[in-house]
Amino acid sequence: MRKRWTKGLAALLSVCMLAALPGGKTVHAQELDLGDPYVEEAFEGELSGEGFYGEETLGFVAADDATALLTAFVERLYSIVLGRASDAEGLQNWVGQLQNHISDGANLAHGFFHSEEFQKKSETMSDEDYVKLLYETFFNRDADEGGFKNWMNALASGSSRDAVLMGFVDSDEFSNLCERYGILRGYMDGNGAPANAGIAQFVYRLYEKALGRKYDAAGLNDWTGRIATGEVTVGYVATAGFFYSEEFQSRSRNLTDEAYLEVLYQTFFDRAGDSEGLAYWKKQIGYGAPRNKIIFGFANSSEFRSLVESFGLVPTEEEPYIPYSANPLDQKTGIKGVQGDTDSYPQGFMNVNINDYIWTDGNGNPIKTDGGQNIGEPYEFEGKTYYLSGDLMNEYGVLYSRIRKMNQANQAVNAVFLMQWDPTFEAKHVLCDASAPGSAIYYLPASSGEGANLIRAFWDCLASGLARYDLHIDNYIFGNEANARFYCYEESFDVTTKATKYAEGYHDMYEIVTKYNPDTRCSIAIDHSWNLTFAPQEVLPAKAFLDVVANNLNAKGDTKWFISTHMYPAKVDCAILWDGNSSVTGSVGSEMFDARNMKMVTEYVKNTYGAQHRFMLTENGFEAGHGEEAQAAALAYSYYVAKYNDMIDNFILNVERGGIDFAIDGRLAGKVWNYLDDGDASHKAWIDSTCLPVIGAGSWSEIVPGYSE
Repeated sequence: MRKRWTKGLAALLSVCMLAALPGGKTVHAQELDLGDPYVEEAFEGELSGEGFYGEETLGFVAADDATALLTAFVERLYSIVLGRASDAEGLQNWVGQLQNHISDGANLAHGFFHSEEFQKKSETMSDEDYVKLLYETFFNRDADEGGFKNWMNALASGSSRDAVLMGFVDSDEFSNLCERYGILRGYMDGNGAPANAGIAQFVYRLYEKALGRKYDAAGLNDWTGRIATGEVTVGYVATAGFFYSEEFQSRSRNLTDEAYLEVLYQTFFDRAGDSEGLAYWKKQIGYGAPRNKIIFGFANSSEFRSLVESFGLVPTEEEPYIPYSANPLDQKTGIKGVQGDTDSYPQGFMNVNINDYIWTDGNGNPIKTDGGQNIGEPYEFEGKTYYLSGDLMNEYGVLYSRIRKMNQANQAVNAVFLMQWDPTFEAKHVLCDASAPGSAIYYLPASSGEGANLIRAFWDCLASGLARYDLHIDNYIFGNEANARFYCYEESFDVTTKATKYAEGYHDMYEIVTKYNPDTRCSIAIDHSWNLTFAPQEVLPAKAFLDVVANNLNAKGDTKWFISTHMYPAKVDCAILWDGNSSVTGSVGSEMFDARNMKMVTEYVKNTYGAQHRFMLTENGFEAGHGEEAQAAALAYSYYVAKYNDMIDNFILNVERGGIDFAIDGRLAGKVWNYLDDGDASHKAWIDSTCLPVIGAGSWSEIVPGYSE
């Protein structure tokens, strides 16, 4: 049925609507202002098909008729801007550019308003007439009083006509007009020049392919503008911008692996997946490769680079992007963790021995086997080659697999970095100040420039690998109880010397790992000997050590620091925290700290350095030698102290049987641990009735600062 549309009849149809005409012809509905005289003229008596929207009868524009809309758009520019009918050659040229995605609305606007013909015409045109012409051209209406006044004031204040033109072109109202004709608006830069039309076309297809929907004008124009100004690359938009968006993440949860891969093929290759390629990527996913990592195989492929170039754009190599809404520790959704457990609790914990990954001798040369072969893999860092364990370069190696397991369990990953004595370790005299074994664990700071560079190469290899494989460590702990000589050996036993060197090594780590993931935490490691120095372990006061390290790091001006410490009972071999131990007081001069005065320690740091320097209690244990009841009560008491302290973000148990029996399985402490914060009121009541009488307290609020039910 043919129908002539008369002026005044207007309707908007969704771009995603499809209809079938008699004879099997498929039509594509455009958002048309069917009252526009240029549209009427283009389709007079020739609209293909009919549809219904409420009580209005609407016309569908067949896909084959899209050229008529483009023609109508160009015709209106000839008529309004140049004041004449189009010439055949010019009309054909502009329509062809729109069809081939060479031009968009912004390109055409610039072409007409900067044409020699219009420039000559506008020489005698007043500012008032110029602004009115812009309203008619870009908004398809007369000027409103307020807007007209604003533009006139802008011109009177020295703004150029090009600047005003750009304001109209980059408006939502012009976006809507362009949509009604089935073209993209495009973008003008700060100099009034149109951006590459291919940018808008590139972003347009990302909406269609990745999100499976029509673009929204605001989003399209925002991404187009950011690419045009160089704020972001096209590769970043395709990966981080779309595939890491909340919208796509929500959509992809319901996609099978095969369907997910098909989206990637369509988006990055503009084709369906081939059987060989699909088999390869399915195998990678089966090995445990996360979907977010798979994206970069597509984004950095030659096929995608060719697709980008087809839009007249420059392809770029994209580094893996890890989307962090926040470090898991910042969210404090759960503080429980157990050393050695890698998936059951919100907090995960691991030890990393650096000397397991370094294969360089004291002079920076690769270690060789008896057969003369190099051990390790070459790693380039700051212009020098180092030899590091291949495990650091294998995403399915032991280290990354452990981290991946915790990441996939949504655990916060707390990792302690150590160096342990090894008589065969060629680099030992470079990496610490000991020429002979003096302890089990050695100091991380290097005693020479080459040793420091070797450690820096290790940090870079690890942190870049995590980023490359879409993994994350959330808390890097620099050494173990660094103020205690037995647990972090260094020949000097002067607090200023040792802490200053520690700060230097910490800063090296911080500088590198936060380059790859700025959301990660790096922590100073201290024990609970707050103001105490004692032998035979030769422990320096943790407070004095912390103060020297903190002041050194703060002097650098760009270094964030946190604190990882161990809230064992002051007498580690006695879980009875209610014994009136004189070494534990509420004064900042207290010799030791544990659950009884932990609030004093955190308040000292908050008041001295600021509340941003938060605490992680990454090792806590309670012995059972004084009875199961005492062990269980000490655990519950210490846990609540951590939970209700606004400066503490985790509480991780040491449950290993060593010189002291910290095990909780099969004991009251194990039951307490399982019941803590499980949401069952009867379990909470059981904890209270079991533990409070042992402590001699009527309620937790009597002994736990800030406690609330």
